Amino acid sequence: GAPINLTHLYTIKAMAYWRTGLEKEAFEYCAKSLPILISLPPQLYSMLIGERLAAQITFEAWEQKKFLDVTGFRNETELKKTIATIMGLLKKFKGIFPFGEPPYLLYRGWQKWMNGKHEAARKDWQACAEAARRLSMPRDEANALRELGRHSEGETRRKYLQDALEIFIACHAKYDANETEKLLS
Repeated sequence: GAPINLTHLYTIKAMAYWRTGLEKEAFEYCAKSLPILISLPPQLYSMLIGERLAAQITFEAWEQKKFLDVTGFRNETELKKTIATIMGLLKKFKGIFPFGEPPYLLYRGWQKWMNGKHEAARKDWQACAEAARRLSMPRDEANALRELGRHSEGETRRKYLQDALEIFIACHAKYDANETEKLLS
């Protein structure tokens, strides 16, 4: 198959494995996709599929401190290098396609949060939500609102999470809606 199709296949498999608890397989498919993503010209708009899925798995792994014997995922130092690679891809992509801005801001915010820069992270998530609204990208808006909610307290937390949940439901994003409901309860 064409390299772009392989990245789609690999990252979709990676996410399926990740969501079903098969972490080593998820990391292996993520690791297989990255050299291909790096080799492709950033003008391929569907690259965002692979970049997003790789980013989501890698950031969740970092947050959960999950490391396995897969190159790029063995320890926090390797994982941070993998994240830097993914962030470079997302940054290149957003420079070409405006609809790459919300996912870039989402993950840049997450990266800042994990590095202890909490106020800067919140600013990126606010900017992500605003860009997503401007570009009519409701699921990206909901992702940003969920991150703002996850990293807030009290009524602010509840409001962000409730707003995210409503958007996820409207988008038929069942997994995200269920995960957001868990955060609300």
